[in-house]
Amino acid sequence: MTDNDRLRFASLMKALGETYENRPPSKEKIELYFRVLSDLTIEQVDGAIVRLLRERTITSTFPVPGEIRSFLPGVGEDAAIIALDKVYRAAQKWGAYHTVVFDDPIIHATIAALGGWIHVASAIPEDQWKWFSKDFIKTYKAFASNPRSEIPRVLVGIWEGQDCAINNGPMETIYIGDKQKAIEWSEQSHEEKALSRAVEMADSISSKLMVR
Repeated sequence: MTDNDRLRFASLMKALGETYENRPPSKEKIELYFRVLSDLTIEQVDGAIVRLLRERTITSTFPVPGEIRSFLPGVGEDAAIIALDKVYRAAQKWGAYHTVVFDDPIIHATIAALGGWIHVASAIPEDQWKWFSKDFIKTYKAFASNPRSEIPRVLVGIWEGQDCAINNGPMETIYIGDKQKAIEWSEQSHEEKALSRAVEMADSISSKLMVR
């Protein structure tokens, strides 16, 4: 997409916001999504959103950029295979000790459902990878169509998970794929969860005050 597509893109995002959140998304959110999806044409984005609105069954969450991509024509199986390849290469190169962040949040949801990063990166022997691959593709495609509301922002490795960093210092988090996209979606997820928790706390306090 180019700057000339911003107005049309904003209209599409507002349509999504009114559908899934009963309000238009913020300017910051529109800008973030535009940057993350900027490698696509506006026609591709338009088509993917139309297909998403037609086929998606979940209505409680605003779709993440990776999910919008999954509704591109012919992308479902291909996207799952590409995601699987990223996971395999990351497991081979970095292993289970590193904490990792992929550029696709659906990968995080899939890995969490299949046992977590440590299990995927270390506990699956090579001769079982074929069976894991089938489960991964099936699960990835399912989450692409019906995403989880809670997606782990990072996939914690052994080093951080066992508090090794307390005595030995932190280990660098590894970003897999497009680093900027990985940082942007994971930070956005963190901010949205923090805001959600703040709202829940405020509602709880308000309810208690009303009871008194």
